[in-house]
Amino acid sequence: MENISELLQPFLKALACIQNKEVKERIIENIFKPLLENNKTQPESNSSDEEELAKQEHYYRHVDGGKMHPRTVREIKAMLDQKYVFNAFNILIYAQNFILRMASSTKAFVNEANRDELYKLYDFAIQLEPKPEREELTFTQQ
Repeated sequence: MENISELLQPFLKALACIQNKEVKERIIENIFKPLLENNKTQPESNSSDEEELAKQEHYYRHVDGGKMHPRTVREIKAMLDQKYVFNAFNILIYAQNFILRMASSTKAFVNEANRDELYKLYDFAIQLEPKPEREELTFTQQ
């Protein structure tokens, strides 16, 4: 997590101080959004569901002429989607410890006009994580 955060720090700092809106949008769209979207927690699903496989098999017959089995296509797609997947990267921790810290920083290099963009990026990261099935109880609620 620390290594990835150190790699992203120059981009986060640039996002905080750059005036050019087009560059800021490119940093968000090409670096942060793919990274955050691909590292969100995936809900557990039962991949052996026969109904789902039948639907996918019907769909893939139209896509590749039915040459590959749906499981094979899914495995290949999973391998191709691993471009931005990091095992030790938790987007909630990154959002709280780095994005929010940069957005609420009082340092001189942070441009006041860019704070809103950083807060939007923080909200985007928080919204990507699925809601827990049960709310955690605090000590007084137990």
